[in-house]
Amino acid sequence: MLLMSGAEIERLLSLLEDGRNRSREEVIRYVVENRAQILAELEQKGESVIPSLDGEPIILRAA
Repeated sequence: MLLMSGAEIERLLSLLEDGRNRSREEVIRYVVENRAQILAELEQKGESVIPSLDGEPIILRAA
């Protein structure tokens, strides 16, 4: 099982604060609701995409 470290979570949250129009709540809600899928994609493909309302996805990559 892959887990996000504190540093990875901080990196994800910092992406949300870089002036883009996505909200923390949007991304956090998606991650909570799709945790199993995200972890499976990270294990299988080495990355997972978090979509956003503004159309610019966040790409998580396995370390």
